[in-house]
Amino acid sequence: MIELKIDNSAAVFLLTERMRLELEAAKENKRIPEYVTFETMSYDQLLGFIERAVFDLTTLLPCEIMIEENNVSEIMTKAIRSLAAIFHKDDLKGFSINQTYNIIRPIEKLLKLYSENEDLFRVN
Repeated sequence: MIELKIDNSAAVFLLTERMRLELEAAKENKRIPEYVTFETMSYDQLLGFIERAVFDLTTLLPCEIMIEENNVSEIMTKAIRSLAAIFHKDDLKGFSINQTYNIIRPIEKLLKLYSENEDLFRVN
């Protein structure tokens, strides 16, 4: 197992920074009004930003980490639960490791498939 050593405050910072970038892009593209903040969003809207940030951060990790057993889901779940206090959304306290894993699983599957069948993805 590959165990990443990252403290929760760093994980929360990375997660919220990624979310902030997505929020700025959504405002620039007029997908959401300028006055919307994470604190004023509905739980479902905020959850969408969280899920995209987790997905984005996971794709930035080295492939070797994602194809081995790892603790990425645990780190992200703890960070997401910490967002409950930051954004005043108590529902986030109950965010489960299974929910996080469901976000990360497609990346792991793709990378494992790639690592097992490199010839399938080779560009000639």
